[in-house]
Amino acid sequence: MISLCRSRLLFATSLLLFAGCGGQGSSSRATLTKVTGAITLDGKPLANAKVFFYPIIPPLVKNPPAAVESQAMTDAQGKFSLQAIHGGEGAMPGRHKVVIKKMVMIKDGADVPQTGDPALFAGLTKEVLVANYSSLADSKLIADVPSSGGEVNFQLTRKP
Repeated sequence: MISLCRSRLLFATSLLLFAGCGGQGSSSRATLTKVTGAITLDGKPLANAKVFFYPIIPPLVKNPPAAVESQAMTDAQGKFSLQAIHGGEGAMPGRHKVVIKKMVMIKDGADVPQTGDPALFAGLTKEVLVANYSSLADSKLIADVPSSGGEVNFQLTRKP
């Protein structure tokens, strides 16, 4: 009975030690920098589009920070300000693969409402941008985010 209690105590202690590793105080924690920008499609602002920044961590980087994706929704002028998906303003400095999505209702081409559960619109929407912009697997968009932050703009065309 005593050895079972000691085993449990040892197990609980090791869990606490591991829980402290790599957390908020870790030197490999991702830092964020403010990133804003604008997106146009054929020279006109692309309103109500979602933009996603996925960090590209180079191979062989020693102790890389955990990759933190960022996203934003464009306003009526096509402007956006990135927010990290787990909270915080901006994006990680470095190179990012960028995906831009613009969904509309199949029935009338209207923008998809941004309130409520997106599952409510399943089968009722379509993507208007080509896969070179809107697919994570196929996107050719790359952005370099400097450690000082800044502005990143995209001039898209219907036929890239």
